[in-house]
Amino acid sequence: MKIIKHGIYHRNNINITCHECDCVYNVTKDDIAWYAKPKKVSQFFLTDCYTVKYKYYTTCPECGFDNHLSERNYKILTTDIKDK
Repeated sequence: MKIIKHGIYHRNNINITCHECDCVYNVTKDDIAWYAKPKKVSQFFLTDCYTVKYKYYTTCPECGFDNHLSERNYKILTTDIKDK
């Protein structure tokens, strides 16, 4: 089997926008940290409210704020792709 075009899991870095100071910084696998207890963040959509639990975060290099990392972004950074 041959990969014609790589998808999102082939990337080794992503850009994060800080929720505190709005800067944009680049994150690699080595920059990931994890919460001792999952952080619960309330999300609102029209009339519905739900809670998302985040396990991973990165620290903003400019202001030091802990920005949560979604499961999708975690998988992008940590999935090992085998090239054949």
